[in-house]
Amino acid sequence: MTYEFEYLMHLLGAASLGTHAQAPRQSVNWRKIFQMADDQMLTPLICDVLVADTALGYPVKGVLVKAEEATVKAMKECAKRLMIIDLLADMEKAGIGCIMVKGSVAAMNYAKPEKRFSTDTDIVVDPADEERACAFLRQRGFHVTDRWQNGHHASTQHDAMGVLEVHVRLYDEIVEDVWFGQIDPASFIQEPYQQIRTAEGLCNTLGDTDHLIFIILHMIKHFITAGMCLRMMMDTALFFKKRREKLDIDRIWSVVRQLNYDKLLSAILWTTVRYCGMNPEDLPGIGPEEPELVGMIVSDLENGGFMGNQDYDVRAESSYEYNRQLLMKDKSKWQYRLYMLRWKHGFKLATIFPGKRRLAPRYPYVVKHPWLIPFAWVHRWVTRGWAMIFKKELSSKIVMDEKKVAQEAKERVEMFRCLGMME
Repeated sequence: MTYEFEYLMHLLGAASLGTHAQAPRQSVNWRKIFQMADDQMLTPLICDVLVADTALGYPVKGVLVKAEEATVKAMKECAKRLMIIDLLADMEKAGIGCIMVKGSVAAMNYAKPEKRFSTDTDIVVDPADEERACAFLRQRGFHVTDRWQNGHHASTQHDAMGVLEVHVRLYDEIVEDVWFGQIDPASFIQEPYQQIRTAEGLCNTLGDTDHLIFIILHMIKHFITAGMCLRMMMDTALFFKKRREKLDIDRIWSVVRQLNYDKLLSAILWTTVRYCGMNPEDLPGIGPEEPELVGMIVSDLENGGFMGNQDYDVRAESSYEYNRQLLMKDKSKWQYRLYMLRWKHGFKLATIFPGKRRLAPRYPYVVKHPWLIPFAWVHRWVTRGWAMIFKKELSSKIVMDEKKVAQEAKERVEMFRCLGMME
């Protein structure tokens, strides 16, 4: 680990907890720190800590400019959140029940919630209300990309409110089925929804224990898929700290243990203790510190960058191999391939044979003449379907020959094994 990355984690901890940062113990490359902060979407958070103490040795003029930019971004973020709160209230009035998860709710645990930015907004609706919710959003100016049949959310985009994901399940089918399949899905949601007041207004969300379980498993899902980010790590630690009196700690760790993620979660939490200023007493249930595992987490965070984007393809390959090894515990090689092809096929078939709404931009005649839809499908099959087959897209995300898995991907799977995730 470079000292710059270590110091960035220290600044993140100080900003999240509302404490003063300590001066660097050695000379640091401030340009590198800000590059990593920008990559991890942390610059607005750490600027306030830096501006509060000019003795930390940073380039003052440059930081003041960044701080001013961060203030403008924070104002825009608050305006966006206000619009979303109003939007969700209107959905409720229209009879479409929804809850918000992560995002603004997680931001409440930070010293300055407005500086904890989100890339998108996540809401959960009843599956029976999905079509009405998407229609409602279209009427409000959102562009809607429909959920594919095995997916867990539709994605929508608005010029002012950004990306809003409409979930009908908390997890993708393969995640729920394979990664989290050891326990009953009912274990994830056991509390009634609650109404809370964010800085922007009232919204409905999960109960505290249910929400923390979701935040933990969402973080772990990304860790396996390609990589998590520093913000996810702090979201989890701060939720433990700020809500610990309301949490069912035994239930949280029981779920995590049953999924074989207890060593991983403890290592992530110990990372926040060692480098972000968290107190282990604020993290009830945390296991014993294992420095080697903490080192693995830190190395993975730094080398992978934000959500593993530095070497995404290799990291994604490690998640496919993780799938294979979990499935092969009780399936033959051909059963594994058939399972994955069925899962993949749903996505590809939805791509080749979409509904009228998705066909309309390219084939406008289907709007007035729906009977022409099969002809549009034939055209898509000729122009896109064969290309997918020849490019072997149907076999992507499926490990057809484990001997051909990249060495770097194998090493990441070995890290999963060291973290006890393969048991």
